[in-house]
This record gives sequence, structure tokens and C-alpha cells, in this order.
Amino acid sequence: MAGNALLKRFDVALDIKNSVSNRPFYVVDGDTGNRIVITLCDGGNAVDCTGRFVTAVFSHSRGCVIQDSGDESGGITVADNEITIDLFPASFAPELVECELQIYSSSQVSPASREDYDILVTSARFNFGCRQAMLNDETIASLPGLPPLSSVIAGIEEAENARVMAEQGRVSAEEGRAAAEDARETAEYSRSAAESARVSAEAARASAEEQRQSEFDSMVAAIGNGSLLYLSGQGVPSASLEGNLGQIYVNETDGTAYVCVPDANGMSLGDNTWVRLLNYNGNGDSVKVLRTGSVDYADIPHDNAVTLAELLNRLGGWYSEINGKQRRHMSAVVTLAADGWTDNTQTVTVTGMTADALVICDGDAECAAQGENSLTFAVDTVPTEDIMVNVGWFE
Repeated sequence: MAGNALLKRFDVALDIKNSVSNRPFYVVDGDTGNRIVITLCDGGNAVDCTGRFVTAVFSHSRGCVIQDSGDESGGITVADNEITIDLFPASFAPELVECELQIYSSSQVSPASREDYDILVTSARFNFGCRQAMLNDETIASLPGLPPLSSVIAGIEEAENARVMAEQGRVSAEEGRAAAEDARETAEYSRSAAESARVSAEAARASAEEQRQSEFDSMVAAIGNGSLLYLSGQGVPSASLEGNLGQIYVNETDGTAYVCVPDANGMSLGDNTWVRLLNYNGNGDSVKVLRTGSVDYADIPHDNAVTLAELLNRLGGWYSEINGKQRRHMSAVVTLAADGWTDNTQTVTVTGMTADALVICDGDAECAAQGENSLTFAVDTVPTEDIMVNVGWFE
């Protein structure tokens, strides 16, 4: 140790043969500033240790350790008969500490290495005391506050104040919960009433749907065995064209087709009515009807409406004879992608489509051309989203 370090110095007179009495001294466990200066004698005569190796052996409650002058960091220096030991913390432990010196000299005049120091002399023992420091892991820092009891009382009062505030908050929250529960019960009552109304409406809808289905099935059954009326280059069925139930009218010029069905659903359209069945031009979902005895079209009311796709799907196994051929009805649903339009047209693959098929298009795009396994659609305004088109055709 050097510099401005503060050290505890303990002087010890030690005989190499006989124990001598020294003034008792104590060190504190864990300290690093203890220095023992030993004057070595032999029967009162100084023992010169210059050029010799000195090992200090310490025995204490934690075991036995050494410090060696031959080690540069051993903490021992030797000058004449004075041996200085800077105590390492591991060299002592609480209660009694005993120490003896081992002095190594050589039988050779000029020893070359530590191994040449072959003569060992062990001194008498001396001892000193060690106590534990008051500072340990359980020591707490003192604060500039009240004494412990007053501090505890103040803490209790503070905790009670916090409890009162928390209770007030709990009561307020409970009142809010009760109000929310009342609101929930009111909302549940309204929901229950709305559900009852929905159930009633659903029952009415189901009843109406059942009636519509029954009427539609009757219509389909009525036209199931109709004959073909094929007119080339003419317009819609005229007022004078009296059709029989199930009779099919096809206009070769514009590709439209009509079927003669019984008047139904209170439309008051006459005895029998021509319903446009096939719309090559794809003019929307509404089914148009032509009253017998009149040249005006009329829309079937919405709640009784039958879309082209629905009508064709329900007649899925139906065959009609056109141009002397048996033609089977086919159907598909195609998607027209929003980013697939070029110059307001889009061509898609429809497996089974032919160039001479009689085509039905039901959607927001017009079928402009057809080919083998393909259809081309056209729109006036390009849509911003994908659209679905129901396609039906007769092979």
C-alpha cells in the first residue's frame, strides 16, 4: 500500500523460538487497511531476513491461508529484521486469528531460483482478535424522519386515508355499475322486443316465400311440356299471338326468348302471359312480361319477382328444341374483376360455351360477344369493384 492511504499499524515483536507477549490488538472483518510490522529476533538479537523468502500463515474460523513475499502481489515486504504484512481480508476472520512465519534461506552461496531456498525455519506464533463489522446485509439506512413508532402511526393514518378514498371510489364505481346494469336490462328488454318482432317478420317472410315457391312450382309444372314457336326476324310476341301454356317463342334476330305462363300473383295481366325467359343482351335482373292483348311491358312486382338466373336454375333439366336440335341448359357464375377491363370490355373463360349457343346473362354487364369457352362483356361505366354475373345457355 502506498500514497495517501489511511492504515491501521500494529507492531509485533516475534522470536523465532519462543513466544513473547505482545499488546493485544483487533482488526475488523472485511477491512483492507490493516498493516502488521513484525520485528524478528532470536533470543533478543535481531534476525536479518534480507535476501530470504518469508511466508505468513494465518489460521482462523474460515480456514487457513498464506501470504508470500515471493509473490509480487503477496502483500509482504522484507527489510533487515523487519517484516511488513499488509493484511488481506481473507487472512483473518471473526474471533481468534493465529499467525506464524516461515522463513526460507539457501544452503548455496548464490542461489539461482526459488527452488534453491531449501532451508526452512518457522517462527513462534502470535495471535490477534477479529470482530464483525456492524454494517452488514441487514443494515438499513437511517432517514431524517420521525422515530420508528411515530413513523408507524403516521403510516397507519396515511393507509387509513388511502383506504377511505379507495372505499369512496368503490362506492362510486358500484353506483356506476348499478346504473349500467339498469341500462343493460333496459337494452335487453328492447332487444327481446326487437327479436320478437324479427321472429314474427321472419315467420311472415317464410310464409310469403312458401307461397311464392308454390306458385312458381305451379308455373314451372305448367310450362314443362310446351311446344316451340320459333319466329325469325320478328319482335316481341304481338297482342294477337295467343300462346298456349308452356309454348316457347324465340326471336332469331335479337336472341330473346319468351315462355307462355299462366297469370299469377294477382298481376291481372290476362289469361296467359308471355314472360321473357332468355335475354341475350343482358338487360338486368327484372323479369319483363308482355300482357296478352297489349304491346306494353310490365315489371313483375319485387316481392313476386323471379330473376332470369333463378328461373333457369329451377328449369335445370329442361330441354327445348331450337332449329331442329335438342339443346340442354347449362349455367355458370363468372366474376368480372374491377382491374380486368380494357376499353370498357372484358373477356372471361366460360367452360362449355360455344359460338352458336343461346346465351342468358343476368348481372350488371352486357354480354357483347361469345366464342368457344369464352364470353366478352361490356359496360358503359367501368365498375370500381368486382361484379358477379349469372350466365345460362342452351348448348
